[in-house]
Amino acid sequence: MDTQGWDAFRTIESEILLELGTIQSPLSLSGFVACGGGIVELAANREYLARQRLLWLHQSWELLWSRLQMNPSAICFGKSESELKALYKHRNRLYKELMNPCKT
Repeated sequence: MDTQGWDAFRTIESEILLELGTIQSPLSLSGFVACGGGIVELAANREYLARQRLLWLHQSWELLWSRLQMNPSAICFGKSESELKALYKHRNRLYKELMNPCKT
């Protein structure tokens, strides 16, 4: 992330996730895959995840914020609390859409 940025990180993250879903992949798994919170940022990842069984470990903003203050992750650097809370709300909406799909 330091040299190539978040977009490059998300691209590599997506390539790995999507490769896990192919039968030919040596990375193909029949168990669980633990993803970071930003995995839902790319539409292709959401489309893939929508076809999987999901377990969403949701936590309140207050709990997450208290943890981030003690041990900030890379996504925190250079961002204010309000920016991080906006990101939290954005990602929560994306996760909720995956957990409660509207099928017509």
